[in-house]
Amino acid sequence: MTLTPTNYTDLSCQIDFSALPQTFTKGHDLALNAFKDQQAAYKANTTVKAVMDHYLKELNAVLSKQKKPRKASIKPKSKLLKPIIGQVPKISEEVSFIRRFLWLDGKVRSKKSIETLLFSLQKAIIERRIRKSSPYAAEIKDIQSSLYELALLNVEEIEISIDPKRKQNYCDIARSQQINDAVRLLKQYILLQGKDRVEDKARRLQVKVKTLIENPAFIKNNPFYASIQKISKELSFYLEHSDEANSVVSPTTQELGKLPEVISSQQLLAMEFETIGLRGKWQELIGDPSVGFSMMVFGQPKSGKSTLMMEFAQYLAVHHGKTLYVAIEEGFGYTLKDKIQRVGANSSNLSFAANMPLTLAGLDFVFIDSISRGGLEIEDLIKLQEDHPKIGFIYIFHTTKDGRFRGGNHYAHEVDVIVEVSPEEIKASGRFGPAITLIR
Repeated sequence: MTLTPTNYTDLSCQIDFSALPQTFTKGHDLALNAFKDQQAAYKANTTVKAVMDHYLKELNAVLSKQKKPRKASIKPKSKLLKPIIGQVPKISEEVSFIRRFLWLDGKVRSKKSIETLLFSLQKAIIERRIRKSSPYAAEIKDIQSSLYELALLNVEEIEISIDPKRKQNYCDIARSQQINDAVRLLKQYILLQGKDRVEDKARRLQVKVKTLIENPAFIKNNPFYASIQKISKELSFYLEHSDEANSVVSPTTQELGKLPEVISSQQLLAMEFETIGLRGKWQELIGDPSVGFSMMVFGQPKSGKSTLMMEFAQYLAVHHGKTLYVAIEEGFGYTLKDKIQRVGANSSNLSFAANMPLTLAGLDFVFIDSISRGGLEIEDLIKLQEDHPKIGFIYIFHTTKDGRFRGGNHYAHEVDVIVEVSPEEIKASGRFGPAITLIR
């Protein structure tokens, strides 16, 4: 196998960069950017071309000395091993990817979705979050090969079927690690924060917490003992006071457990809810959305939707909090830099990423440009919003010439605001204001 600027993006997924000197790992990241979009950066800059030509020469020389990789048809070694069974605070990277691969069985997925999972797996291997010493290294390599074969298919939609024997092996591994009981209850408790009318969920959680505390195996030297005791007290306090709140409601509170199931119209009108506080043209366009809102923006290529959203990102960063713009479509290239300069998107609160980061901690707003290029499915967007209820998400879509976008109304039903962008006008509708059209 000889790597070239033309085939690098497709074939480099077969290489285990963790087994190569670290310089090649760094070079690989640069090469992915240089050779994407039909080698745009490679062709446009003589310095980039010279560096990449040297990198490919050295990489091909090293690869030619290695033994040929195993064929994908070789049976996985790990099916002879017994899964490591036990409770863990966090599911390991290997098992997590095996679960994600299992989830594909029997489903139809876009080619982009497959490529995104393959890229994520390759990145985990390069960053050594998945190592060759893993007990499930053979399964991971097998999954990597399968994803690569699927990504090479010349179709847009792929129906995926996993061999029954492989599937059983993967299922055994997926079931081998279960989240620690205490950690699982702590996560359920965290998901209740900031939500209204969760008395039933809180009562069920309280029963589970009480059962765990009464378990003789759950002893004081358990690292989560103090935390479980604390949420037990807080759940009891919440449930006691939520019963009192059925008769009297504080009009300004939205804290967990302060809202009853039924209130009067006068009480509702007297309540204050946390909104972002938009002003100017943004308030005119979409109103004043609540914290944790979601917005869908779509339009045909070259309609100006990315530029408009970068202006919005700059506004939010300056006035309302930390903002991340995930530029999957353009990556860290000249076009993104040019757009940032034209818009003046230089707030210290505004950051950029070429792909979705592993954590969104500390952020108030996240722009994803674009959903189509990122290969994100509707389930992914729903999970993002459920996992981060306090973050505002703005999703940017491509449309076809007839104005349609992949996913159709399924996406539209899951967001609070819908914005359609064309070179002549901007149309917006949603839950925070009347439908409006602004002339550009």
